[in-house]
Amino acid sequence: MRVDAVVLAAGASRRFGGGSKLLAEVAGRPLLRRVAEAVAASRAEEILVVVPPDAGGLREALAGLPLRVVENLHHAAGMGASIASGVRALDPACEAALIVPGDLPGLTAQLIDRLIAVLEADSGRPIVYAATAAGAQRNPVLWPRRHFHRLAALRGEAGGKAILAELAHEARAVPVADERQLADVDTPEDLAAFLGSR
Repeated sequence: MRVDAVVLAAGASRRFGGGSKLLAEVAGRPLLRRVAEAVAASRAEEILVVVPPDAGGLREALAGLPLRVVENLHHAAGMGASIASGVRALDPACEAALIVPGDLPGLTAQLIDRLIAVLEADSGRPIVYAATAAGAQRNPVLWPRRHFHRLAALRGEAGGKAILAELAHEARAVPVADERQLADVDTPEDLAAFLGSR
């Protein structure tokens, strides 16, 4: 299957206390670059990174990587608008889209490839998502094309959680034993906890 990725990088980092969390350094690289490199090393084909119009620093952080930058003119409206912008920009040949928040410092290409393998093993039908060992839904989430119209219609702060909850009967969880791979960064404390958990 052709799986493309939409990396969300247009948030305001309001809870991070100044500056973009996506430019915070993790192992010597900006957080966003670390995430994009993991996606680029996976089986995902085209990578789209959704950024706000004034994203000079983010563009610099991504320099040289094989990806396409998509500007979200409505970034202030929230995550839903960013998902919609990315999904609307996907290539028509894309059969499934991996929605990846740009603040997942532990994301690995191996985890992404596990999600893709689960989707392919079930003939491309289910929504597939990373989960804790206990089954709690985490990111990233892999969406088959038949759901793109709903993702493209998202608005405001709400992401795809409500759609995923509604369609739980056709979703597959992929448990991840190493929950560092699922960690997200909203605050400086989150980043410190991730860096201190090695």
